[in-house]
Amino acid sequence: MNIKLALILAVCFTSFSTSFMSSSINVAVAAISGDYGIKPDYITYAISAYVISATAFLIPSSALANYIGYHKAFSLGAISTAVCALLVAFAPDFYLFVGLRALQGVCNALLFSTGTALI
Repeated sequence: MNIKLALILAVCFTSFSTSFMSSSINVAVAAISGDYGIKPDYITYAISAYVISATAFLIPSSALANYIGYHKAFSLGAISTAVCALLVAFAPDFYLFVGLRALQGVCNALLFSTGTALI
């Protein structure tokens, strides 16, 4: 496989997955509130934690990418996003769920800031 094609596929996949992780929680509000035994209104904390942390860490992650290199930052973001996605799925309580969603936003900020620059 050509390295340029692999890079384009990786950036396309991560671009899709980051936006999917942001909006997919809206579909599962009833299931999440039932699993954790909370009111559906509280799910907005998990949505906001992701969006705020991804936005807040966009510029610092870009600075980190300038320092360590775009390829390393993209790889770090992809691996940490995958790990966070697994941890979020198995969070035992709602507060940890919200914290892990915030961490997921930080990891996705690395993908947002480096994906286009790599292409």
